[in-house]
Amino acid sequence: RFGFADSSNTTMPPKKKSKKQEELERKAEEERLAALAEQERLERERQEREERERQMKEEDDAWIEEHKGIFAKQIEDFEPTKKMRASKIEAMDALAVEEEDWHRFTQCSRLPDARSVAEVNAFVEEVDQVYEKEVGPNASLFSDCEAVVLDLALQSVRAKGMEKQDKADAYDSLIKKVEANSWAKLDHACADMLVNHEKYIDAKNEVIDSWPNEFADVGLWANTAKNVRMKHVEFSAINVSIELPKALILGSTAIRVVKLRRDDKAGASTGSLRTVGGVFYLQCFALPPAARGVKNMHMRTLSVEGPQLAVFPYPPMEQMSTGGNAPGPQPLRVSMKISADVFVSASPRVGWFDPEKQAWD
Repeated sequence: RFGFADSSNTTMPPKKKSKKQEELERKAEEERLAALAEQERLERERQEREERERQMKEEDDAWIEEHKGIFAKQIEDFEPTKKMRASKIEAMDALAVEEEDWHRFTQCSRLPDARSVAEVNAFVEEVDQVYEKEVGPNASLFSDCEAVVLDLALQSVRAKGMEKQDKADAYDSLIKKVEANSWAKLDHACADMLVNHEKYIDAKNEVIDSWPNEFADVGLWANTAKNVRMKHVEFSAINVSIELPKALILGSTAIRVVKLRRDDKAGASTGSLRTVGGVFYLQCFALPPAARGVKNMHMRTLSVEGPQLAVFPYPPMEQMSTGGNAPGPQPLRVSMKISADVFVSASPRVGWFDPEKQAWD
């Protein structure tokens, strides 16, 4: 007889693991146990924290319940003092309003009462209807708008102090509206003067004028002479002097300066610094070509939208794109008289406003 062994029931001895495999398995197990222990620790800390918070809440609730009567008695005792203080504040506010009304009456101001939203809106509509082309009247109107904005800013601060945010928001909205209108009027007048600059050329073959006002000064210069010997532009009426670089002296350029008594960028980021002494605008525009005489007519190029201010980039783009060791653009040097109520240190810091970042640099 022949017999056959059943190979399916035969057990093979396990293959011996290598030391490297044993080490990997040992590390994996240690990591698993460590992760499990960390999870248990976190869960235990969470439970302990929740238990402490529960106990603290129970203690706080018990303490409040115990002293509730005392608090109620203190509130009741303080109520007459609270009413008396509220009455005093109301009386002080009424007196302040009366004094402000009297001040406005004695000043005979033509400007709106910033406390009245209706009056300010009527003023904005009135400004919007002004179609004066000359810069002088528009500079005066610009100054009036600055005075209104200052009053509106004061009312906004008062409203915020009284926790009347809706009123403060209304005042802030009016500030933006007045600012937009005043700048638009000034820009249009300056653009019209530059387009028609040949009408304003003086005996020195220059176009230059300045308009001092109580809350804003404006100066405008057009480079009609292109005289290389001319180094300075003097806005004597507003105490501003500018030393021009060669690129502007020889180019078809115009410069406008605007001195504000206030900081119209108060909300912009300045880090740890704050602006003082108002804001000074120095703007360079392209000077439109003069009118050409054709027989008995004068021809000039105009846009469909009317006169527009075109920014003249400085430094010029060709200087900005020049690399290597080429000399950089010449600076503009500005001299001005600071307001009498501003004290300047021996080495004052001057900041430039970046309109893209909306921050002082």
